[in-house]
Amino acid sequence: MKKIFLISCLGIFSSFILLEALMHLYFSFYQNYYIEMWKYAGQLKTESSAKRSHQHIAHAQAVIMSKMVKINSLGLRNEEVLINKKNNYRILLLGDSITFGFGVDLKQTFSKILQSRFKNEKQQNVEVINAGVGNYNTAQELAFYEENLMPLKPDEIILCFFINDLENIQHYTNNDLTRHSMVFALLSALWRNALPYFRKNQNYLSYYQSLYSQKNLDQWESLMAKFKKEVDHHNIEFKVLLIPEIHQLKPYPFTREYSLIENRLRDLHINFVNALSWFDSNRSVRDYWVAKDDTHPNERGHEVLARALWEGFYVQKVSPLRTAHLLHPHP
Repeated sequence: MKKIFLISCLGIFSSFILLEALMHLYFSFYQNYYIEMWKYAGQLKTESSAKRSHQHIAHAQAVIMSKMVKINSLGLRNEEVLINKKNNYRILLLGDSITFGFGVDLKQTFSKILQSRFKNEKQQNVEVINAGVGNYNTAQELAFYEENLMPLKPDEIILCFFINDLENIQHYTNNDLTRHSMVFALLSALWRNALPYFRKNQNYLSYYQSLYSQKNLDQWESLMAKFKKEVDHHNIEFKVLLIPEIHQLKPYPFTREYSLIENRLRDLHINFVNALSWFDSNRSVRDYWVAKDDTHPNERGHEVLARALWEGFYVQKVSPLRTAHLLHPHP
């Protein structure tokens, strides 16, 4: 009996090793959203404070979605940033994996496209900083600024809001088995993402819609009000970019949810732009996806988001007069 048990254990272990090897081989040729996210979490992230759960590893780099991703000394997917901004006008973009630019080169992210727009308008002193971190919600994004990024002394902060920003914080768990086993990581990710739907008989539409309870909205507004009061005290302009969920654009299923956020922003007197208006609803949504199983915006999607930022917040200030003095850095 003992011998049979040992042989069975050896067979299971050997099968697991073989499956692991085959998966590594397969996914070296074919991309999968969950595997790429696993690589991102395992190679570029580590634990952080209770308010943030996880953060980027300074100076880390990895190939994610066939793109080389490099993290700077501040934990940002951005060129190195000097603490002393000198005479630069500094715009800091807080956000999640969309702002981070999951699946696109750094130069194709909407933050860097916006930077190029300013340079084309002879606004050489404007510096746009990408502070996006995958799986962050609004609370984590604001905590990131308060804990790490205040010394950058930005002149503007743009919070890049997404439909799932009212979710609870996703606590970082990356044990040795999850970190090193592709089989375990894929099964774990599939189960973790499917579980909420099975529990409540939800699809992604009803799941996102369920986040917009009165309680969640009140908590989000309270968080935003507190942060606005803080940045106002430091004469920092606070804006919000509303990034649409692009599984479906026509008819758009989250009009109500984004309207609720817009109303809260108006109550707080926070300037915002809803980028949905800049997306072509007559175009196939897949034209904006980074992959067939991943709705993160591709290069075209980032171009649209950059245009929404530019035309929504800056075109009246910069383009018509081409004046370099309209954006004033503060000390």
